Amino acid sequence: MADDVLEVRDLRKTYREGARVIEAVRGVSFSLAKGEITGIVGASGCGKSTLLQILAGLEPPSAGTISFAGTVLTPGADGWGNSVYRQMQLIFQNPLEAFSPRMTIGEFLLAPLRAFGIVEPKGEAAALSDMLARARLETAAAERLPHQLSGGQLQRVVLIRALFVRPELLLFDEPTSALDVVTQESVLSFIEELHRAQPFTGLFVTHDLAVVRRMTTTVFVMERGEIVERLPASRLRDEARHPFTKRLLAAQLPHRSVI
Repeated sequence: MADDVLEVRDLRKTYREGARVIEAVRGVSFSLAKGEITGIVGASGCGKSTLLQILAGLEPPSAGTISFAGTVLTPGADGWGNSVYRQMQLIFQNPLEAFSPRMTIGEFLLAPLRAFGIVEPKGEAAALSDMLARARLETAAAERLPHQLSGGQLQRVVLIRALFVRPELLLFDEPTSALDVVTQESVLSFIEELHRAQPFTGLFVTHDLAVVRRMTTTVFVMERGEIVERLPASRLRDEARHPFTKRLLAAQLPHRSVI
C-alpha cells in the first residue's frame, strides 16, 4: 500500500553447516503501516532476530525483496548504505552494544548529527542540551562514559539519538530483555511517551507476549522461520488459532499480567 513504510516479500535466509542446510527465514512476507508499531513474537531460535538483522542490513537475504519508503533495497558492501541507515534505526537488546567504550555520551549523541549534516557546528551545543534533556539526564552526563550510566539511562540515550535524526523506521531487538523488571517498565513507558510525541513506525521483536501486547498494534507470530499467524495485539487470546500461538499464550500470559 502507498502508506506502507516497509514491504517484505518472500524473504528467505539459508545457512549451510557442512552438508546440512538451515532455513532460518522461510518465505516471510508482511508490510508495516506508517506510524504504527508492529510486533514479531516467537521462541528463541524461531528466526525473528535473523529477520531483524536482514531488515537492518546486517545480513544479506538469500532470496526475496525488501521495499523501504518506496525503494527496493539492494545490499552492498556496507549493507544498505548511509542514506537508508539514517532512515532506519536499530535499537539493540543490550544498549551497551551501541556504544564505543571510549566514546563519551555527548560524542555518541552528536555522531549521527555530524555524519548526516543535521546541525552545523555552532548548533551542536544546543542540540546536545536538547537531547540530554529528552533523555532525562543532566548536562554533566555528556562527559560520562557508557559504563558510568545505568542500563535504563543508556537505552534512553540510544532512543533519543535514534529519533533525533527523524527516521522512517525503528527496529527494536528485544530492547528491554537485558534490563531488570523495574527498568523494563521505565523504558517501555519512555518508548510509549516518545511514540505519542513523535509517531514513528516501529518493528518490535520480542519473545514476551505481555510486552508485545502492550507495545504494538499488530503481532506476527513466528515459528521455525515462518510467520504462522497475524493478530491484533489487543485480541491475542481471543483470536489466536495456530497451535504454536496457543502454546505461547498458555506458557506466558496466565502467569503474569501485562507490564
